[in-house]
Amino acid sequence: MKEISTSLAIIGAGASGGALALFASRLGISTVLIDKENFPRYKPCGCGVTDRALQLIDSSLPPERIHSAEFNDGNLKFKTSSPSPISVGTRESLDDHICREAISYGALFLQNENVLSVINSHEKVQISTVNYAINCKLLAVATGVKGNLPEELGFDKVKSIPALEEELAGNIETAFRFDFSAVKGGYGWSFPKSCGTSSIGVLTTLKGVNLSDALIKYKESLGLVGAKSVRINGHPIPVAPVKIFNVGRSIVIGDAAGLVDPLTFEGLYYSYYSAKLAAESFKQHLDNPEAACKQYGMKVKKEIIPELKLALILSKLVYRNPRFRKYLFSHYGQHLTNAITDVFSGKRKFRDELLKPSNYFQLLLKRL
Repeated sequence: MKEISTSLAIIGAGASGGALALFASRLGISTVLIDKENFPRYKPCGCGVTDRALQLIDSSLPPERIHSAEFNDGNLKFKTSSPSPISVGTRESLDDHICREAISYGALFLQNENVLSVINSHEKVQISTVNYAINCKLLAVATGVKGNLPEELGFDKVKSIPALEEELAGNIETAFRFDFSAVKGGYGWSFPKSCGTSSIGVLTTLKGVNLSDALIKYKESLGLVGAKSVRINGHPIPVAPVKIFNVGRSIVIGDAAGLVDPLTFEGLYYSYYSAKLAAESFKQHLDNPEAACKQYGMKVKKEIIPELKLALILSKLVYRNPRFRKYLFSHYGQHLTNAITDVFSGKRKFRDELLKPSNYFQLLLKRL
């Protein structure tokens, strides 16, 4: 078994793990990235990359721009009035590209390595894989919503909701499409992908909803019953952040920390954002690992959690009160569509929109 000593070890090379490896290696932090898969690997995801996410990652990968987005609720249909703030790619190419960039800055990427054990002590973190014994000052867990490792290290279990995605041959849409009446308590989506396929899916915030039936009905509504299916996958989506983000010398980031927008269920932005906060904290307190992890936890609570709390309030209004949602869309649909577009583009935040008195005045004027 080969021994490795490093400042930072990251378990999981998905969106948040790869991004942290890139951010940390750019800052000169010796980094080892570990994943059980060989890259590139398939990852179920619509992979709509928002402008605010691209601005954070600052990667050389140029996703393909989609020129419009549609937000529909039954007969109510709205398009973005400005260019769409969303680009398309595939998680295979996006994650792989970011990991390769991290390698170019000096990160070591151990692929096809299953983690056997992790010991998080006050002196150091010890990680055992099939082929390596890794000693590190800091550990970031980026295993997503499915992994058990966070709980084993003392973190909370991530709450999640189910989603069902089917990849169809051919680009059947030229815009990102969200249909809020496609499934009870959630929405349906139709995204074109840069690889020439399309992602069709449904998700719900409610228990007891048959997503298989909902997906069939959604495909019927789009006229896609006879479309060629490439693959179909069910996967959980985090719906609420955990309460603890740091334990000793370890932290959780991205999906493993439940950092996903509970209104749109877009997770790449918060994966990259949490990775950036972690890298900055580690650089500042590299000689005091526990202080670095504590600072990361405080930054998440200050910079990310307030936004997610407001988005959660909006989520409950939208998904659990269909009549209220209909009212909002029928009276303020275009205004809401434009606001969501600005949030995705990075021009505004949810809290800016909700706490700005002028917005309520504008909505009042629309009713007069």
